[in-house]
Amino acid sequence: MVLSQRRRGAGPVRSLLEDDQSGGSTAGAAATQEDWGAVKASLDGLSAEHRQVIVLRYFAGLATYEIAQSLNVTEDTVKSRLHYALGNL
Repeated sequence: MVLSQRRRGAGPVRSLLEDDQSGGSTAGAAATQEDWGAVKASLDGLSAEHRQVIVLRYFAGLATYEIAQSLNVTEDTVKSRLHYALGNL
């Protein structure tokens, strides 16, 4: 399974390190930019391991067992990292 694709086949996962280049000058686009910036800032406060499971679970839509297989860790480890990361967000 390729990690850069969403589980439900909706296309590639947007990189958290890239800025939104969708353009547009509407208020909605500006609010989205601000929201995305807040999400990125919050995720930057996490360790790489915790940020990785959050991205794979909530942005890529992978199940815990899929994340475990991808990262070569146990499912319990994934659940623990998710719990800790969500608590720190």
